[in-house]
Amino acid sequence: VLVVDDDVLVLMNTAALLEDLGHLVLEANSGAEALDIFQREPGIDLVITDQAMPSMTGLQLIASIKKVRPDMPIVLATGYGELPPGADTSDCRFVR
Repeated sequence: VLVVDDDVLVLMNTAALLEDLGHLVLEANSGAEALDIFQREPGIDLVITDQAMPSMTGLQLIASIKKVRPDMPIVLATGYGELPPGADTSDCRFVR
């Protein structure tokens, strides 16, 4: 599982939870770092990303990943209730 968040505490806690559940976790502090890891590690089965990150949002990261692996399951986890206007959510399922 590749976990992406610019908040160190959120990243550490999410990774620790997934590791406690038996998953191998790779951590990235930014969208750019996540893309580098994603390109180097072909065994990634799931990406969990924050939305609000500097330089590259979670939606931008998702779009980049989907160009390479359109079937990649991705969880967009955010503390914000609204996505930006015009956000492409055609491939998204929402859980409230």
